[in-house]
Amino acid sequence: MNATELRTMPLPALKAIAAIGRKIQALPAFERKATEKIVLDSVGINGSLRQHLMEAAGE
Repeated sequence: MNATELRTMPLPALKAIAAIGRKIQALPAFERKATEKIVLDSVGINGSLRQHLMEAAGE
């Protein structure tokens, strides 16, 4: 990925990003799977992509 691709990549609204950060900060300890779940829930990722990403987070 290059800088141009990063600049043109759609991102959630700033309020949504801030809400994700608050939820992650509220976790008692950093857990990769819990963090991944928060992000996926917040951006609406479901189905096989979600399953793949959650499996990858468990490694």
